[in-house]
Amino acid sequence: MDIYIVRYWNKLIITTSFIIMNLISGCTNNSSSSDAAKITDEVDNQPPAQTESIIKPPLFDDGSDSWFIDRSPTLVWSEAIASSPRTVERYEIAIGSTVGGTDIKLWTNVGLVGSYKMTGLSLQRGRSYYASVRAIDDKGNYSQIKEGDGWTVNTELITTNGVVNAMVKSGKILYIGGHFTMIGGEYRSNLAAIDVSGVGSNAVLPFNPSPDDIVNAMVLSNSKLYIGGNFKNVGGISRKGIASIDIEDISGPGVVTTLNPQITRASPPDPSVNSLVLDSNRLYIGGGFNYVYGVPKSYIAAIDVQANSGVGELINQFNFTLSETVYSMQLDGAKLHIGGGFTYVNGVAKNHLAIIDVSTNSGYGSLTQFNVGTDYFIRSLAVSNGIIYIAGAFNTVGGSSRNGIAAINATSNSGLGSLTTLSVFPASSTSVQGFSVFIDSNILYFSGLFNTVLGLTRNWVSSIEITSGANSGTLTTFNPDADSPVYSFVKSDDVIYLGGGYTAMSDNGNPYLNVVEIGTGRPIR
Repeated sequence: MDIYIVRYWNKLIITTSFIIMNLISGCTNNSSSSDAAKITDEVDNQPPAQTESIIKPPLFDDGSDSWFIDRSPTLVWSEAIASSPRTVERYEIAIGSTVGGTDIKLWTNVGLVGSYKMTGLSLQRGRSYYASVRAIDDKGNYSQIKEGDGWTVNTELITTNGVVNAMVKSGKILYIGGHFTMIGGEYRSNLAAIDVSGVGSNAVLPFNPSPDDIVNAMVLSNSKLYIGGNFKNVGGISRKGIASIDIEDISGPGVVTTLNPQITRASPPDPSVNSLVLDSNRLYIGGGFNYVYGVPKSYIAAIDVQANSGVGELINQFNFTLSETVYSMQLDGAKLHIGGGFTYVNGVAKNHLAIIDVSTNSGYGSLTQFNVGTDYFIRSLAVSNGIIYIAGAFNTVGGSSRNGIAAINATSNSGLGSLTTLSVFPASSTSVQGFSVFIDSNILYFSGLFNTVLGLTRNWVSSIEITSGANSGTLTTFNPDADSPVYSFVKSDDVIYLGGGYTAMSDNGNPYLNVVEIGTGRPIR
């Protein structure tokens, strides 16, 4: 009887296993000592087969970010195929300053995945970097290395030279409104658009309608951008307080449409539009004004933006008179939530917060019985799952102590509403003021005049994870560490754009405009 001992070994990881194969059927245990043992070596050195392209060109696959100094683009590769019966066990990635290099990041196990974004890097603006990937099978064999074609880190951080009040995002384009004259080294008056897909080092677009004064609010609809503010002219055309700009083709400066509500005020200060809510062809406007299309409307109105061949028309039946300015509005279903400086709506006491049901009164709306008020004005509100989150200069809400930030259940108490037990700041923190709130799923982002949140240091901006029906919250690690307010939050995938009046942020962040990590709030550059 011949017994073969076949020894398999991998020359890369130098491990040996023995497989004894009895090749003679019906062998017995009484083989004579003269039976020969034949030993052979077989080297298992075939790498996993490689597909046509393991790494695709390294661009951000979500089209939402630029190329930053502390991260790679999202690297995407196709599946490697190992020769049967072996299987691919994992992938490794390296990054270098030259093709195939590993001087920036040594080979790193990223698991059995098809894409990966390398973070925690320290790259230099204007330089190019290159990623490589390789596959490893279940016996430790390596595939050939596949190199990407590289990317170049942005040479310029795009920001404005003045306050950012409002932002909206559509695909790869971020629209920015506020009080500034430049962005990314380009002259832009109070309104700009930037391409945040990462193509090129200067992503400021030609879009340049040039409102002659502050932009406070923006809303998008298909090919139109609606803006509200303190301006009197846009693109050299008379547009008081509200304008609409055609953004179907933003390769040019932008075309101001015929929409022209001509917002005015009976007496100083100048009129302003602070909040816009678009519902189909109906645009709700809130601010500091007394006339719309020359018709008396105090602080809130609704217009049909498609009527009169796009000039628009006042919806006069939507008829609510407030005692003072509206600062913030949000539509949740058929309920229009309004926050501001007012204390009366249509003669009914509503202290700084009210709800209009726009599904009633033949669609023209009626004031609801909701009646939870604050002792001072509300600057910002956000609504989610029947909970109203508010930020303002108040110290009490519904008669109970709440400083700057609060949450109200709008549907409880038979629609009268009730204050939740969520308390972000202690009763003694009467100097706290809230400037803005933004809710995303169960995370509440907020900004205001404060330096601690739930006992930990947080300067001007923070977030908490909302629990127990907005009756409690847990502080998150989100900590941009600004020196003044954030007025606008825009979330996009795993980042948040922050626009405001701050001039400094953690990690040498930009003044006025930053994109930050969603987990830590650390500026991404």
